[in-house]
Amino acid sequence: MYNRRIAGRIRLLGLAVLLAGWQACFRVDDAWAQEPYVTEWVEAPTGSEVLEERARWAREAAHSAEEFDEVIIPQGRAGCAHQAMGARSSGPDLVVAHLQALKRWGRLGDITAYSVGTTVCNFGDESALWILNTNEHPIIAQHMYRLKNGRFEQIGMSWCAHTFFALNGTFCSDQCVSDGGSELSVRCSDTHSAGINGLQANCAPRYSVNAATASFPYPWIAPPIEATIGRRLQVHDADLYPPDNPGALYFVEGHYLTADETAAGNDENNVSYRRIEVTWDEGEVYDIDFVDGHETQWQKPAIMAWQDVDPAVTVAYVDIPDDGRMILAYKVTYLGGGWYHYEYALYNMNSHRSGQSFSIPIPDGVSVSSNGFHGVDYHSGSPYDLTDWPATLAEGSLTWETTPYLSDPNANALRWGTTYTFWFDADVPPGIADATVDLFRPGTPASIELPALGPVPLTGADCNSNGADDALDIFVGTSDDCNHTGIPDECDVGEGTSLDCNTNSTPDECEADCNANEIPDECDITEGTSLDCNTNGTPDECETDCNINDIPDDCDIAVGTSDDCDSNGIPDSCSLAWGAASDCNTNDVLDNCDLSAGTSPDCNGNSVPDECDLASGSSGDCNSNSVPDECDISGSTSADCNDNDIPDECESYADCNSNEIADFCDVAVGTSGDCNYNSIPDECELAAGTSLDCNSNQIPDSCDFTGGTSEDCQPNGIPDECDIAGGTSEDLNQNTYPDECEGVVPALSEWGPMVMALLLLAAGTVVFRWRRLLMARAPDGARPHRE
Repeated sequence: MYNRRIAGRIRLLGLAVLLAGWQACFRVDDAWAQEPYVTEWVEAPTGSEVLEERARWAREAAHSAEEFDEVIIPQGRAGCAHQAMGARSSGPDLVVAHLQALKRWGRLGDITAYSVGTTVCNFGDESALWILNTNEHPIIAQHMYRLKNGRFEQIGMSWCAHTFFALNGTFCSDQCVSDGGSELSVRCSDTHSAGINGLQANCAPRYSVNAATASFPYPWIAPPIEATIGRRLQVHDADLYPPDNPGALYFVEGHYLTADETAAGNDENNVSYRRIEVTWDEGEVYDIDFVDGHETQWQKPAIMAWQDVDPAVTVAYVDIPDDGRMILAYKVTYLGGGWYHYEYALYNMNSHRSGQSFSIPIPDGVSVSSNGFHGVDYHSGSPYDLTDWPATLAEGSLTWETTPYLSDPNANALRWGTTYTFWFDADVPPGIADATVDLFRPGTPASIELPALGPVPLTGADCNSNGADDALDIFVGTSDDCNHTGIPDECDVGEGTSLDCNTNSTPDECEADCNANEIPDECDITEGTSLDCNTNGTPDECETDCNINDIPDDCDIAVGTSDDCDSNGIPDSCSLAWGAASDCNTNDVLDNCDLSAGTSPDCNGNSVPDECDLASGSSGDCNSNSVPDECDISGSTSADCNDNDIPDECESYADCNSNEIADFCDVAVGTSGDCNYNSIPDECELAAGTSLDCNSNQIPDSCDFTGGTSEDCQPNGIPDECDIAGGTSEDLNQNTYPDECEGVVPALSEWGPMVMALLLLAAGTVVFRWRRLLMARAPDGARPHRE
């Protein structure tokens, strides 16, 4: 049952984690990650804020050392873009372009959990759907493999991480034009960090996926999340423990599935692998890292790593009608003493019908021993049985098989994204022997065959009379058998069962025949049935001819029938048609060539011709002089006194003093004063009478005070000198300071009366004091008689 309370809790926790920052390796709160309460996951993280944060994180952090290791992919960006353009598929076509990060999540019991970061590019001619909250978006599976002592085995798998917002980056092409996060546009890339691909709540069960159609239920239902390792790429310690795995090589794989790409028939190239290494500290921590110099191998599932490491390995594949693809890799090794070791790895890329059994013919009289099987464990609540396939030698075949579908739909079938390994020893050398795979789910055909080697008794045939059986000649390499007939090539040619037009002892059917006319390319050229204008041994009709004029591109360029101004080996007309280059001014010359040749200026250094900047509106030309405004300013042909990136002549401005300089610039550069900071030149305020200048010093009176050129001791808002000059204040001492603001000394003309008053006062004082003296001296204290 759908539990809304739990689902709501999941959403809140998921949003909290996402909005916390999408940091390197996406650090999930351990307490939340280990709570086993998630019984139903109903939808991926939602909300515009989350998506905006996801996009921001990718723009800012996708190239950080931990999440995007900045190692150039083997083909390089230009190579990637060229591949996309040169072989563009009809419809969306996803390619895993970069496995760019690894994360170890921790260990539980004897299992360690990991995740792999992936970057995918759309090489098709249509956008790929990336719609949130439906099943119209890709899912991502991650796997790990080990090559040890000549045996290739899958040792780990993950559940399926859901994508939910297309970043539309430029990892594979600078020509990406985004149509929004709900689809991955043509030539655009999307990056999922190792942290996001290991986010447990966003991983859905692989058992509900039909890989042949890339369909899956949405929302999905899943068992509770197991702490630490649940749903992630799980690997057993025994498969990593370095002392028990000396010399082992390890690989990781990223696999995208999406329905619209599958419907377009472009789903066979969206698996890529990369080599890793295991390190440890002699404890129980097994870290993994990419191996220097080993980059992502595009469009190659990890099973191809076996052949890449060991060229003696043979690879064959078969596409099952109305289903998917299986790939078989095999190798036979001579053990000595007449015994041979047979090793097979069968990979189910995307077959929904899956594999029930694997058989190799064993003729009568052949002794077989030491047979074995290796599978990979499903986990995290998957309902599948994990019983190894037992081997049975009967009816002329050695067969490994699981329980039939009708008996147990959850039997341990070889399901999509998994590789099972089989081996045995035999006392007979190898010969041509088709391997048979019975399919698990009912349908037509019931089984498929893949070309392989199996034990074939010697016949005694010695067509080249060298004293060795033909089968031994072929096995040990004394003779080739390029057409897998069991007959040495030289005998095929010598007996006329194969033609050899160029007499090189290789049957014609094994030679390169690019035009599929059953004539080796070399003979096509020498016999004149094909031209070879560049004398490179490849018929012209097989060379790249992007403009479809029946002339190889390099010959087009060499003879001058096509221009290649940037010397990249691609005719300019094709670069333009593919969108790999632009011609914004439509002069039939690539913009970068216009710039390098100087036929178009680029004054702002943005790698776009100036005339295109102006036409697109990315640069202004307010004065209509055909020069971007920013260049007028930087080149000093126009002033920008206020630093607003608009030439002064294009601005609407006041010029109160009529000096052809904007008032704000007069003030800014100091050609006019603005003592009261109102952005109006002082001289204009004085002329308009909006400011007074009573002392005629060309400074507004209010600024005389603030600037200290005048004082206002009263204060009455009028300079003191104006108070005095206007008669509103006296300055008797003529010191330019109003009298009322200081102690005043009388003028000399006023001293006479003052002196007389002082003399009278002094005389009165003397008389008074004399009279008191006389009275004091009278006899018997008598006082003088007052008349």
